[in-house]
Amino acid sequence: MDRLKTAIKEYTFSTSRNYLDQVNELAQQKQIDLTWGESRNGPNHDVVWQAWPIVAGKAYPDYNRAGKNIQEAKRNSAQEMISIQGTETK
Repeated sequence: MDRLKTAIKEYTFSTSRNYLDQVNELAQQKQIDLTWGESRNGPNHDVVWQAWPIVAGKAYPDYNRAGKNIQEAKRNSAQEMISIQGTETK
């Protein structure tokens, strides 16, 4: 996670692009093994998804975030990763 944190901190993220896509692209460029854990809670008519990053096989639940669907949960988690690092956006 240290390599990913450093890469996130040094990167300038675009506010006009999806943060999840940018984090995934950054990890790929830096050859960092990033995947996403996910879980689903609640009844079918009112599901809440949770997502968190997994870096090199280690889960990071501090970045666990919820969403109405899995993509929203992953986007929220990626945004949290960026905001915690105090990363610049433009």
